[in-house]
Amino acid sequence: MTTDVVVTGVPFTVVVEPSLHVWIVVGVVTVVVVIGVVFLTTVVIGVVATVVMFLFTDRICSCLVGVRVVVATALVVPLVLATQTLIQSRAKNFKISVDGKLPLGVTAKDVILSIIGNIGTAGGTGYVIEYCGEVFRNFSMEERMTVCNMSIEAGARAGLVAPDQKTFDYIKGRPLAPKGENWEKALKYWSTLYTDKDAKFDRELYLQGKDIEPTVTWGTSPQDTASINGKVPDPNLEKNEDRKKSILRSLDYMGLEPSTAIQDIKIDKVFIGSCTNGRIEDLREVAKIVKGKKVNKSVDAIVVPGSGLVKLQAEKEGLDKIFKDSVS
Repeated sequence: MTTDVVVTGVPFTVVVEPSLHVWIVVGVVTVVVVIGVVFLTTVVIGVVATVVMFLFTDRICSCLVGVRVVVATALVVPLVLATQTLIQSRAKNFKISVDGKLPLGVTAKDVILSIIGNIGTAGGTGYVIEYCGEVFRNFSMEERMTVCNMSIEAGARAGLVAPDQKTFDYIKGRPLAPKGENWEKALKYWSTLYTDKDAKFDRELYLQGKDIEPTVTWGTSPQDTASINGKVPDPNLEKNEDRKKSILRSLDYMGLEPSTAIQDIKIDKVFIGSCTNGRIEDLREVAKIVKGKKVNKSVDAIVVPGSGLVKLQAEKEGLDKIFKDSVS
């Protein structure tokens, strides 16, 4: 900052630089003000959301959940902004093993949907899931990533598959992969990242691949799953009251009747994409099915590659032309 000074009748300007202490005080005050504003804003938004939930759902538990979210968010958000860190408790370990061979036509998405249908969307809450067994060892890296990506849909914090030669071959030569001597060092370390054979897990689930069928979700939650040969559930047969209400809400939203056979549900829209269905392997399989055929005029079909690289690869293989020809 500057100030005008007059000495013996001669005006001149003196530049005054704030001291380090002044800048520290200004910085601290700014941080405190920002955190305070965020805290108050969070509280206000949370209170409004809580009131809305209470009024429109007419459930006390929704109100209590809202209050809990308000308090937790109000405490956590300022901490994150001030420290750039997030406090987490240590996750528990959940082993899910699928052995044997998968039936023809069953994909990685079917496997993870079957798992979520089995444990529910809260089944993995507080856990990191390790996927073990013959099925996951035989999966490609893309298939493994499909499963691990959807661990969050089961409520888990993360999902992983032990690294093997297939993993190392996938990484080698990629733009951000270690090179030369660093690659050898990384490979040596990565090769140690296996769970001990006698390791103890907090929870374990064992499934057989032969029992998994092509699976779809009929409702509004990833746990609303059914085999393609199955039926939409009948809420009257559900003993758990909360689950019964959830099924009723999903049926109402989806416009479905209880016990409707999955294969009797009319298809009017087809979306092939997202992070778990937009892999190059997915697009290749779809291309095999639609090549030389036409999409029904009553069906809207959309294909979205999972990434820019997948898009380029699909175009390189001519898959985009197959898709375009099927709707022209």
